[in-house]
Amino acid sequence: EDTEYIAHELLKLYESVTLIDEPVGGLTAADVADYDLIWANNPGYLMGSVKTFQTLSNFKKAVVLSGDDMTIGSNFSTSSLTGLQHIDNGVSVQCNGQTYAHDNNYGEKYRVSLNSDFLPDYPAQILNFKYGNDIDNSVAINSSVEVIAWAQGGPDSCTEKRPVIARHRKNSY
Repeated sequence: EDTEYIAHELLKLYESVTLIDEPVGGLTAADVADYDLIWANNPGYLMGSVKTFQTLSNFKKAVVLSGDDMTIGSNFSTSSLTGLQHIDNGVSVQCNGQTYAHDNNYGEKYRVSLNSDFLPDYPAQILNFKYGNDIDNSVAINSSVEVIAWAQGGPDSCTEKRPVIARHRKNSY
């Protein structure tokens, strides 16, 4: 129900919002020509279509990707679109010689921190929260990537951070 929530709640200030299921052959330029913003939501699955990836990369306006597993495509890299280099799926975190499970609300929970510099009007109490599913392990590939939220896994003694929300200008490198 993530996609419906995004369309009906997060984008409700838009005059018009259209839900489109990705065509079997992938999105084409004609599919997105009349839009100002494309919000592609794909919770729990890799981006599967190279055609969709190319269409999103070539789209001249805003693109938002959300959902788990968006730092990699099915047998292709999404780095030029995300600004992130995929390391692994993030179902576990290793630190201090231990491995900690993080998946489907089993094991540890990620500690997510939103950067208040990007969200100055947000109340402090909502800038930090716990998340119980896996979060892709990735790194920003250049200094133009702005990380809006970070996640840390394992117990509090684990300090490795991974980007959770990142802003990147497409084809900026």
